[in-house]
Amino acid sequence: MHPCPRRALRQLLADYGPALLDEPARLDALLADLCGPDHRERFILTHALRARIPIELLAQPQGGALHGRRLSQRLQERYGFSAEAAQWAIAS
Repeated sequence: MHPCPRRALRQLLADYGPALLDEPARLDALLADLCGPDHRERFILTHALRARIPIELLAQPQGGALHGRRLSQRLQERYGFSAEAAQWAIAS
């Protein structure tokens, strides 16, 4: 996976705050401005946001590896993501 969307996501959250996690379409547009050609990564991040993955990760105490695996499985089942793509979304 290309690293630009992950770096851009960190910067966007720093700039706009956690409220951005409630706006998948806005996040996608902002990522498109910063990392336009990285369509796959934008798609993965946007759909992880729609599945509320970041919200659940933030609510989970540190060390929730089992929870991370369940969230990864959810992305794979719901959107047909590969295991690699789902794990990348979780880590991002």
